[in-house]
Amino acid sequence: MKSEIIQNIKSLPVIPESVRKIQEVCSDARSSIADVVKIVEKDPILTASLLRTANSPLYGFAREVNTISQAISLFGMSTIKGFAIVTVIRSRFKIDLSPYNLSDKDFLRTAELQNAFMVRWISKSNRTLLDLLAPASFLLEMGVVILSNVLIQKNEQEIFQKKLQKRVVMPIVEIERDVFGMSSYEAAAELFEYWNFDKSLITIMRNIQTPENVAKNLRRYAYALSAVQSLISLYDAFSDEQIQNATRLAKMGHFQEHLFDSTLNDFQKILQ
Repeated sequence: MKSEIIQNIKSLPVIPESVRKIQEVCSDARSSIADVVKIVEKDPILTASLLRTANSPLYGFAREVNTISQAISLFGMSTIKGFAIVTVIRSRFKIDLSPYNLSDKDFLRTAELQNAFMVRWISKSNRTLLDLLAPASFLLEMGVVILSNVLIQKNEQEIFQKKLQKRVVMPIVEIERDVFGMSSYEAAAELFEYWNFDKSLITIMRNIQTPENVAKNLRRYAYALSAVQSLISLYDAFSDEQIQNATRLAKMGHFQEHLFDSTLNDFQKILQ
């Protein structure tokens, strides 16, 4: 089924010009916040979504955010890259995750939780890591959109859903590999390659289950992304087992335990 997944990816719309420009500007060290503001303000959907998210308690900003320049200053340009792509997906892509027994709201809520936790945590540790981790955490679950599309096109939703019932005893990535020959994270990496994303982002996404396998210069990124994926999934978040696994992965990535723990405590208070 791998070839069908690749074909499905190639049939998806290309990234809109506004998003491509945001990616280019945010990746250019010579760019300023004003350069990004000019692009964002031309897209009313992106503008409204960015301001709404900036005022979400998940991100913990101390004051109300009323302008795009404020939002970009607080988030940082690296976060805007991923945010722009998710906004485009939300407004222009049909997200049907019924094969996974999930809704588009489940997908978008998980993306927001994963990104908000990553931004709060890594901002305390080493903000420069957010250049890759902010967009990656926003797009962690993109692969399930691809795999769901393939199942719907082949009318094999029920077959997958029966296998999905085993997820309590069998990791979902193993179920996906059994059915598709690849995990949703590997499918996401293929999508990012098609969209000409940063090669480092593609690498850490492809190795999210095996962060120890990536090159040394990318290993901290891979462990951080793996930790957030372990902590917050499409079906569950912040269970005792998930917290233990995420804490272990954060330690293996050489992140300070007290910074991870304080982020976790703050986040859980917000969600209560």
